[in-house]
Amino acid sequence: MNKTQKIFLFCLSSFFLMAFSYTLENPSVSSTLAEDDLVMLLSNKHISLKVESNWANNVISSTFDEEDCYINIQTHRDVELIQVFNNNHVLMYQLPVQSKSLHFCLDDFELGKHKLGLFFENKQEMNMAYLTVRNK
Repeated sequence: MNKTQKIFLFCLSSFFLMAFSYTLENPSVSSTLAEDDLVMLLSNKHISLKVESNWANNVISSTFDEEDCYINIQTHRDVELIQVFNNNHVLMYQLPVQSKSLHFCLDDFELGKHKLGLFFENKQEMNMAYLTVRNK
């Protein structure tokens, strides 16, 4: 590998690192997706859960356990990190996950709309899920 290629790879990797860092440090997120760009995973009297259609094929299954009030999602690829945003697009918290099995307790969410940003294995792109808590 010559010197020009090394410089190019260094600049490219620096760009991706800066973009990822910005995403983690930016405390808000907004979406311009149309409603038809979303896939409904769950809908019942308690919740509705939609995901962006571009990553819906990563979902193996999604269920809602009414007895324990848990949302369970199984994915094909490991989810490395989850960010939870409130209705005003403000980052509430983020958690490292490193699992294909996700479990969300409904008690951790207030009534209303929430956005979940999921980073899969490469951590370079946030994939959004939209959770509406109707009642508990």
